[in-house]
Amino acid sequence: MNRLSKMLWFGFLATVLGATLGGCLFWQLTAERLISYCELDQSVVYSVRSGDRLYVKVGDVGTDSGQLEILDISNPFDVEEAQAGDMVDSPPVGFDRLFAYNGLVVTMGGPLITVIDPALPSGGQFVNELDMHDMPDNMMRYAVYGDYYIRMVNSDPGLELTVNVYSMSDIVGSPSPAPISTLTIPGSTLAAGTAAAVHGTVLYLASPPTFHVIDLSNVNTPTEMATCPLPDLARTGNALAIQGRYAYILPSPSAQTIVYGTEGDTDPGDAVIVDVGSSTAPRVVTSIEGVGGPCAVSGSYLLARSGKSIDVYDLSDIADPKYLKPLNVRLSATAIHVDGDYALVPEAEPQQRKGVATVLIAPYR
Repeated sequence: MNRLSKMLWFGFLATVLGATLGGCLFWQLTAERLISYCELDQSVVYSVRSGDRLYVKVGDVGTDSGQLEILDISNPFDVEEAQAGDMVDSPPVGFDRLFAYNGLVVTMGGPLITVIDPALPSGGQFVNELDMHDMPDNMMRYAVYGDYYIRMVNSDPGLELTVNVYSMSDIVGSPSPAPISTLTIPGSTLAAGTAAAVHGTVLYLASPPTFHVIDLSNVNTPTEMATCPLPDLARTGNALAIQGRYAYILPSPSAQTIVYGTEGDTDPGDAVIVDVGSSTAPRVVTSIEGVGGPCAVSGSYLLARSGKSIDVYDLSDIADPKYLKPLNVRLSATAIHVDGDYALVPEAEPQQRKGVATVLIAPYR
């Protein structure tokens, strides 16, 4: 059987299995690396993974409006909705970020925070709604550190960056939570491309043109340990991944640009790798031309968006990363979530597919 015949045969199987699985199209096309596809009614604009659940914001690309859906990703060959979309109460206001905590879903839109308990009956899932009133210039970033919510804002736009630490119990249960501690960094500010991530007891904040290293080992007294200048090529970076002693900062456009932008708009730009092995002396190791977010690091490999494809880089020699190959799957990726030998890739493609792809990522070579 030649390759074309095989593709037609697999296409026939996909049709049969897709109907059987009720909307989750299932392709066993290992050669093309696309293993399965869970089709949704709307584009996946933002997503967060927690255990065997993928929490996603679905809606129209480029707008704050959208709905919350929860997907069961325990079986990469059969990703499906964990509960019917109309059984998850979506926030009453637009939201653009979310995270999961102890079975709850916390959504954020501007200064507004909504805490949702999907286990409760539909119509009564909102367990807390907050208005933080802490964003003079509508710029905010966040990170979760164990039982603490870290919220970074420009307390004095252009002049002062503030890092506020909240107890998650207050975020979940208090109508007006107050920070348990605050770190003020004069002369710094959140840039449009700012990204934050916690690794161990350290908060890393890539806010071009500066990379901040903040100690959270004592949440009552967060302390800035060091900074590192970032090159101009990282000014639009807003994807940040930490693995081992390295931080990977990648430019990442909005979902709207990925979907609707011209080829020039979706060119990735350049990535920066920072050695954070010494928390008091971070340093830029190298850059990778033409690599953009979203991204994921798995072992000694970097998976990153390249236009509407996903490329794989070998990081064995961190000072000289090597391009290996594309995954040969055309996806408008808005995130990359690695799960063992597979990557879950939510995408936004309003005129074509809308959903979550499962892509084989091993072996890479």
